Amino acid sequence: MYTVQPEDEGGGLMLIARQIYGSADRWTAIYEANQHIIGSNPNVVRAGQQLTLPGLVSGMNVPGLAHVYVVEPADLYDGLAGIARRLCGKPELWEQIYRINQGVIGADPQRIQPGQHLLIFQGAPA
Repeated sequence: MYTVQPEDEGGGLMLIARQIYGSADRWTAIYEANQHIIGSNPNVVRAGQQLTLPGLVSGMNVPGLAHVYVVEPADLYDGLAGIARRLCGKPELWEQIYRINQGVIGADPQRIQPGQHLLIFQGAPA
């Protein structure tokens, strides 16, 4: 799941597709998987919408793109800051990771659970 961010609203599905897949052309796949959430106009997405991102595989790691990370029991000690430090090189990026994955994590960023699938941006985070 991907939580639409306020900054995504202007660029819509093309921006999201470019960030996640590296190609704006993949916007149609996102729309087809989420038409029931987005509605009849694929040009309009709203902050807070929870979108399914087709074709992402757990463990996929392509620099500059997104990949899915599965939370491990060991991650509970350092939380999102530890994940951000290890995967992105900057613990302060935990807030961005939380915003993007709030639909998966829930209201409390300190309550990640083993087995959760988080969307992580390598290289330039969203």
